[in-house]
Amino acid sequence: MTKDSPFILFNLSAGDTYDSSEHLGCVEFSLDISGTKLDLAVAWTAKAGRLSDLVPVARILCDSVVESTCQHLAKEGKQVSCAKGCSHCCHYLIGVTAAEAFCIYREILAMPDARQVAIISESINAAQMIAAKGLPDMKAAESDDDAQSVLSRWYGEFDISCPALKDGVCSMYQQRPLACRQCLATSDPDLCRKDSAQPPEPVELPLSVAKALMKTADHIQQDTSQIVPLALVLPWCDANADQEDLFDLKLLAETFIKILQED
Repeated sequence: MTKDSPFILFNLSAGDTYDSSEHLGCVEFSLDISGTKLDLAVAWTAKAGRLSDLVPVARILCDSVVESTCQHLAKEGKQVSCAKGCSHCCHYLIGVTAAEAFCIYREILAMPDARQVAIISESINAAQMIAAKGLPDMKAAESDDDAQSVLSRWYGEFDISCPALKDGVCSMYQQRPLACRQCLATSDPDLCRKDSAQPPEPVELPLSVAKALMKTADHIQQDTSQIVPLALVLPWCDANADQEDLFDLKLLAETFIKILQED
């Protein structure tokens, strides 16, 4: 189940149970992940909330998708090579939706002082480096993929690691973005290095919870343009604090679930 959110996710397949009388509403649904059926339920304990309140639920769902996919790969004799201590992907551009940005922002500010100060300090350094160089020219990008390639090359010119990376380990692993949770490979970890001449073999997930959350934002707010570089989450949230609107939680839950099932 989720914590610190008006949404609660129940994994019925894992034996979770709930009393509908304890919540304002609840929706049961199923997802088919690589042939494995997940029976789930999302309940809510308030009438209104923010898009960012969906993030804890999205994280748990994403982890379930990853777990089922890894089990499916194991049956095929493949194994995900990602492990603690491997941090090559922490040096690439990671983008998060506005909803994730606001959620991560609040979680960082709630961390113990020493941990919080370390992440804020690294975020300031990254922001200063980016501000000094300026954003890339996106006029030549003809598609979203082109735009992502331009941004990735631009970001790769900086020697910036994730602000949460400390001694090769993520200092906010439980709160890491959906993009990080979905970034998996079955090849040699060294192929994930920025200077590798050969590309890695990424794992293709049957469902992208990150995209589902983005589509939910598009449906609710009619806006998917806000993708924030993880290194700039703190200053971006400071500058855009007034963008967090309240929505009907029943609408948020039902929209998110519908999009998950469509994808």
